Amino acid sequence: MKKHFEADREGNTTMDVKSMDAVGLPLSPDAILSPRRSPPNAEKLRELVNAEILTRIDLDLAYSADRLLNLDKLLKNVAAGVSDYEAVAVEYEDVGYDFIESALEFDLLSAIFDSEVRELDNFTSIVHMDIVDAHEKISSCELLEESLLELEAKLEDSEESLRLLQDQVGEMRMHSVKFQSMIDCCGQESWQNEILGFSENSVFSPRFAKVEMNTAPQQRHILRMLEKSLARELELENKLTMSIYSEEDLLTKLNKSERNICCTEETTDVSLEKFFEAQIMAELLIVISKELVDTVHITHLGLNSSAQREGEMRSKISFLENQLKEADIRLEKSHSLDKVNPEQCTTLTCKITELQSIIENLKEKLSQVESKCKSAEDENKLLENANFELNKQVALLRNDNNNVENVDLLEKQLQKSDTQLQHAKALVEANQEKQGIFYVALGNMGNVIEDLKAKLVDAEKRADSAEAKCILLTETNLEQNEELGVLRERVELLEASVRQADDVKKTTANAIDMRTKVISNLLLQLSVERERVQAQISSLEKENSMLLESCWKTRSNISVTGSQPREDPIQHFRGDPFTVVGITPIDLGTSQAMLKIASEDKKSGNQRFMPTYGSLCLD
Repeated sequence: MKKHFEADREGNTTMDVKSMDAVGLPLSPDAILSPRRSPPNAEKLRELVNAEILTRIDLDLAYSADRLLNLDKLLKNVAAGVSDYEAVAVEYEDVGYDFIESALEFDLLSAIFDSEVRELDNFTSIVHMDIVDAHEKISSCELLEESLLELEAKLEDSEESLRLLQDQVGEMRMHSVKFQSMIDCCGQESWQNEILGFSENSVFSPRFAKVEMNTAPQQRHILRMLEKSLARELELENKLTMSIYSEEDLLTKLNKSERNICCTEETTDVSLEKFFEAQIMAELLIVISKELVDTVHITHLGLNSSAQREGEMRSKISFLENQLKEADIRLEKSHSLDKVNPEQCTTLTCKITELQSIIENLKEKLSQVESKCKSAEDENKLLENANFELNKQVALLRNDNNNVENVDLLEKQLQKSDTQLQHAKALVEANQEKQGIFYVALGNMGNVIEDLKAKLVDAEKRADSAEAKCILLTETNLEQNEELGVLRERVELLEASVRQADDVKKTTANAIDMRTKVISNLLLQLSVERERVQAQISSLEKENSMLLESCWKTRSNISVTGSQPREDPIQHFRGDPFTVVGITPIDLGTSQAMLKIASEDKKSGNQRFMPTYGSLCLD
């Protein structure tokens, strides 16, 4: 029901809005009711707006009354479930599932009834606010006393009906409060007391019968209000039709006046076009020459800007070339360092070989000493095997200088050999004093070998850093080469654009020369034609004067009746001298087309004849 009422309400409002829009006047009631901005038919619009407000209020009241009737039916349904609810409250242990279901239904219906009552109360408060706003708007309007009295009487009727509705809504609220208190209370005695109180104030009590009796006059009152609102709507529709007819009449009059204005404007335009054609031709030629000069200046500026860009690009290219040279120098330095590092490695290997030869000599001496002691012989054999392995690894180092793992193995094996030599010294010291000297020499040689190893590590680190620098330099060189390629392509494009600009400049200069020649020829031809036309006009004027004299002489000899009007022979020759001679003036569009055709023919080398001036060739 609520949705249906809202749809009807929206339909009425849209009908009113469309009718207002058809009239072509503002739709807002504030703008219509304001006395400062009132149009000639503002009073009618104010009456329409006020009638719309009243109909809206009447519809709201009818909606609330219909909803109250629905609540009355719902109240009866809730009251029907009171007996079942009483059975549940008194004998809860002996009640079956049917009674429990009825009690749950009573609970749900009471909750729905409460929510509906609250919504209707809120709606009535909104209607009350609308009535107050309508009072304020009507009081602010400048209307006749009769219309004001009618509107106020209608508003008072609506207020009375709203008061009745609010009273009935209050009674419904009391019933909903009692239902909720019955649900919330606990204990059999409280249940019975609440049920007895409800039975006194139930639907079947005489008090509720009075409420039902009050609904019939209320319905009559609502029907009367609806009839009044329908009558108002019919009156408004009649007024709208009358206003639409008057608007159509005004539109027809406006169309006629606009047509007359258009005709007068066309005649004035034709006369002005004929009057200013010659001046416009000269102005067109001047404008064309100025445009050509402007194009020449623009081309000069473009050439200057392209030259500046070319200089900037060349400076960038020179800067990048310098950077490339510096990078090449750095590369050469890194290559030289790479060459120096292997030389140092070779010197170190030579020193190692010398030291190894010395170690071999010492080993020979050790073999002579260890021959005296059997225990030392075993250790000397082990030392020889270790030295043999060292020789093999040194040979491998000669082939691969960058093998760090082999160097570490050599260091470990050298340490082992040192320990073994120390054990041999401890064994041999007891036998000979020469072993002490031998071990001192071995210690010195070991220190020398460690120093050489440290130098090898430093040389390898330097070689690694040099390789990293070489990689960075190669990457930078590649990037700079790419940038150089891009810049060279840009320079080539700029050179091509400069060449194109030069070609365009030459073509524009040639076109300017050709057009200046064409313009000068056209001006000469125009002057010649003007002189010829003036001569023809003067000769025709003389002939006309001679003809007039001859006509007057012949008419003086012929007898003419007095009642017949005499025609002025001069009227036959009045008008535009161009029409007398048979020459049509040149339009603006034809003049521009002639100039374009002439320029194209000059470029292609063809010749044409001008149709308006006869067989005049453009040289």
